[in-house]
Amino acid sequence: MGDRHDYVALEWVKGEIAETLKQAHHAIENLLDDPQATHALDECLACIHQVHGSLQMVEFYGAALLAEEMEQLAMALQGNRVSHRDEALHLLMQALGQLPIYLDRVQGARRDLPLVVLPLINDLRSARGESLLSETSLFSPQLPELPALDAETLAQLEPAELPNVLRKLRQMLQMALVGFLREQDNETNLDYLAKVFARLEALCANAPLSPLWQVASALVEGMQGGAIANSPALRSLFKDADKELKRLLEEGMRGINQPAPPELLKSLLFYIAKAEHPTGQMLTMKERYSLDEALPDSAMVDEERARLAGPDRDAMRSVLAALCEELVRVKERLDLF
Repeated sequence: MGDRHDYVALEWVKGEIAETLKQAHHAIENLLDDPQATHALDECLACIHQVHGSLQMVEFYGAALLAEEMEQLAMALQGNRVSHRDEALHLLMQALGQLPIYLDRVQGARRDLPLVVLPLINDLRSARGESLLSETSLFSPQLPELPALDAETLAQLEPAELPNVLRKLRQMLQMALVGFLREQDNETNLDYLAKVFARLEALCANAPLSPLWQVASALVEGMQGGAIANSPALRSLFKDADKELKRLLEEGMRGINQPAPPELLKSLLFYIAKAEHPTGQMLTMKERYSLDEALPDSAMVDEERARLAGPDRDAMRSVLAALCEELVRVKERLDLF
């Protein structure tokens, strides 16, 4: 799956966003100078709301989430729901300064990494007394949107005695899960799971439900290869997959046209994204769902955060211009000497 982000649209709106954020920044400065200038907070909120809308339109998740938290903090300040007002205002100014830098990085590096701005997002949330976001909450893989199969295709895919086939597959799946729970003969239970998910994958072909079984098969391969460990959380996800199999048993072939719950697919993909030594099927899933972009390694995130903390391009241009002017003056003095 390719990158769905529209960088051309971002280029169109980035300049306008930067100017709007400058207006919001000036409004906060005025409010700090004159605490009675409450209209400045209204102006700031209006600017941030406009920026948030623009970022939602171009669908850059990390930047939009940061703008949303800025807007929420501005609204909390407006409603006097913030304990440390001046600290929150300075934090808001910091965010207003860093969002344009982040957008520059997104445009230049061609990737939107929400984890890079997670510390700033959590500072904004903390300022208004909200719980902090975890790494998992910002995991946003590009989930598939497969079209439903027509009635003729469903009829061609449907095996003889479908209910009996699905019933046997479900029994095998449940036996394997019970075995995992008791930690009995895991190798046999993994073989059962592999057969169940492979059969369901073949049954669903390219229907909307098929990605669930493909990802589940990759996970089982990872468990067989030692890349992923058996855990209560993973067993719970397999139980949720069993619910989808139960639904399929109740609805018949038309049930494969309903995709799996996004949170289930996202949670299964998270295990693949976090694996240090992915197997062949896992690598296929990582590429298909752009998991390295959805959950980059910590070294890349740290590098991007360091760049985010540095000066932006406009500041560097100003410094370079001042240095050039100073060098010209020095050269003129040397020429005169």
